[in-house]
Amino acid sequence: MRTKTHKIRVGLFVTITAALLAVVLVVFGGLRFWEHKAHYTILFDDTVMGLESGAQVYLNGIKIGRVDKIEVAPNDLRKVQVSITIAADAPIHSDTVAMLQYAGITGLKVIDLR
Repeated sequence: MRTKTHKIRVGLFVTITAALLAVVLVVFGGLRFWEHKAHYTILFDDTVMGLESGAQVYLNGIKIGRVDKIEVAPNDLRKVQVSITIAADAPIHSDTVAMLQYAGITGLKVIDLR
């Protein structure tokens, strides 16, 4: 009888530990499965040197997303295509302009939507 009780206790401990680990990952890891995101593609005519995947995207100085992918535009090798993911409720209009801005003294760039 003792082994059956022991197995139940170990199973319960493992289940509770896994649930707590999942909660910690969601809360502290920034995993936000419940948020809706919008995806946009931006074409830049000039160099994007200093812009990296994972860089922040701002709307008038407020952080709303991040850069997903940077690549040469498939239709025009002189342009750079940048894919971004932003909050779905961000007020993006047809006249919104994307500008590259420096993020401090490091030389890294971010995208500022205006």
